[in-house]
Amino acid sequence: MSTPTPPNDPRLDGDIVDDSLTDPTSPSNVPATVPEPDAAVSSTENVPAPKSEADQEKLRRQLKAQDKKVSSSIATGAWAAIIVGAIALIVLLVFIVQNQQPVQLVFFNLSWEFPIGVGMLLAAILGALLMACIALIRMFQLRFQVSRQRRLVKKQEKLHKH
Repeated sequence: MSTPTPPNDPRLDGDIVDDSLTDPTSPSNVPATVPEPDAAVSSTENVPAPKSEADQEKLRRQLKAQDKKVSSSIATGAWAAIIVGAIALIVLLVFIVQNQQPVQLVFFNLSWEFPIGVGMLLAAILGALLMACIALIRMFQLRFQVSRQRRLVKKQEKLHKH
């Protein structure tokens, strides 16, 4: 006594099943006790199996996106920055070692004689420090603006309460 399952039944994907398995009044189908839901079961277990290739691909992309959300962290970015910084230091070291020809550097009528690699490294460090100072000034400006806006909001809230 087998009949096809209705096409909208997501549990069975249109397979042929025994009526006693789908009939809720069948004594063999009534459980003695209702099982408790398992807390460790993932949220994707209740999702019906995808029927087409497009549905399967969509489910794969969703699971991959969830994996990416979980795997990214601040520590990952920090390690990536450390690795990139170490590679940059190695490149700078090779540059300095290969450029040992002495050159005369002049700054505000002061002159020094340095290897060209060391001089370029000092110029890069001074440029980075200058950029950091400008960024620091900008951060203080933004903090000041935010604190001023907060004070205005608090003042307006006090006026509306009275």
